[in-house]
Amino acid sequence: MRKLIEHGYYDGRAPDIIAVTGRTLVGGGDAFQVPGPKPLWPTTSENDSGRVPIVFSGSGLAPSADVPAKTRLDAVAETLADVIGLSREHPEVRSGEAIAGLASGETPRLVLQVVLKGIRSEDLEQHPSAWPVLRHLMGSGAGTLDGMVGSLPLDPAASLATIGTGGLPYQHGTTGSLLRRDEAGVSRAEGKGFEAKVVTAWSKTAPRSVIATLGDDLDQTLKQRPIIGLVGTDPIDRGLIGGNWYVGGDRDRVVILDQKTPPVEQAGRTAELLRSQGFGKDQTPDLVGVVLSGRLDELDASLSRLIRAARTASGGSFTTLVTATGRADPPENATVMASEKLAAQLGARIDVEGSLIEALALGGIYLDQQQLARFKLSDDIVLQELLRLRTADGVRVMADAFPSIAITFGRYC
Repeated sequence: MRKLIEHGYYDGRAPDIIAVTGRTLVGGGDAFQVPGPKPLWPTTSENDSGRVPIVFSGSGLAPSADVPAKTRLDAVAETLADVIGLSREHPEVRSGEAIAGLASGETPRLVLQVVLKGIRSEDLEQHPSAWPVLRHLMGSGAGTLDGMVGSLPLDPAASLATIGTGGLPYQHGTTGSLLRRDEAGVSRAEGKGFEAKVVTAWSKTAPRSVIATLGDDLDQTLKQRPIIGLVGTDPIDRGLIGGNWYVGGDRDRVVILDQKTPPVEQAGRTAELLRSQGFGKDQTPDLVGVVLSGRLDELDASLSRLIRAARTASGGSFTTLVTATGRADPPENATVMASEKLAAQLGARIDVEGSLIEALALGGIYLDQQQLARFKLSDDIVLQELLRLRTADGVRVMADAFPSIAITFGRYC
């Protein structure tokens, strides 16, 4: 767990306090307000399900292609670059490496990336009849159910950026759906007077990705000739293709639908995008990303429609990548505390006017630094009260909590 948390941390953007729960789980955060189950904070009581499917199929794959177990999401972009014959600059800034022996040397006209948000390999294993299309892709191509996200917490924004860039959060800087703005990610126009506020990843005021995505490099290397597109339901989905790393790049074709949009409608909008924008019509490889969420059987049916659309657009010359962001589920009869309740209990224990908490992230707390300065307080006051929190049965909520700077110095637990 220590290494996974280190991989999920970027100094200046991640929460000020990092927390790991024990027997009592904590779910959600300020970025997860939609109805339904909330993602869980990292915990010592259960194995966080960073197991995800990673499946490649279609053109550009060697007959003997294989995806080894334990392949991480940071291998996806590097492998796809290999498939389309793209040599990305500065490989030293990315942890991912291309899967050996997967690319055949044939360059497809189109790459279709499909990411199943909130899905884990256990979902597929528990519902084996719900994904015949994905099973067929695994059989005709190369895949594993034992892929790994590679970092904690299991925030979809972090996973999507890992897939898109080929680096882990400690390299690409998108540690979660919420980020603190740092000077490295702020435009020059804002100068030195910007406020280090917490913002939503990929919003207009969010810090830029620290490293380029595959889409960024593809566009830059081939002088904007490729067509790059995305269909998603949340601004954080933009991490899959990027689009703002290089100065002077063209505008990607991005469609962000309502979060309640069913997967089948997303697939339809993707088919329309491929058709109207001319994806896959020449020898220059194009790239489209689709981020789906919903029931597994709905996702699989939508995958079938996406493949048909990609085949039509490219004349059959396309590579499909299907993977997922992962998810941690509470075990049966587990106690899950809502993050709002955790914040309320902390607020009640600290006697100051207003709140010292700026935002709750998945697995951490952003502190209001102006409030701390106003009352001449340090981060420790919140940290110590967090460690003192108990359930009604007297059980500690947190197995551990520590200032995030401890990760920078390689110290915690």
